[in-house]
Amino acid sequence: MSAIPAEHVTAVPQWVEDFYEGVDGGDLSVYGRFFADDISLRFGSGTPEHGMESVVAALTAAHDTLELSHTIGAVWQSAEHTLVEASVDYTLKSSGASATLPAFTVFHRRGERVDEMRVYVDLGPLFGGGDH
Repeated sequence: MSAIPAEHVTAVPQWVEDFYEGVDGGDLSVYGRFFADDISLRFGSGTPEHGMESVVAALTAAHDTLELSHTIGAVWQSAEHTLVEASVDYTLKSSGASATLPAFTVFHRRGERVDEMRVYVDLGPLFGGGDH
């Protein structure tokens, strides 16, 4: 596996800032603005969700459970892929339990729309399953 060339390390693209501003603000309409109708979403090794309706339902369920705040650490970009490393503050709405956890997201864009999103984060510490 080869490393991503340094010239691919970029400033945070405006669309990434706008996307996470909406996500962190709980604005669920952000998904319709950024996702393609045939979006595919996968969290870690979980079962992928396919299609706008299914993906938005899964993300809405997450928003019903969690408050989120992303701090972007680094971004790498190629022609169609954007990779985002972030530190995410998660708070469980039911209990107030919180944790700041590292996360990594791979976006694939077709034109101006995200048609694939893969999120890698270990939420175990938030639910009492380990220390971070």
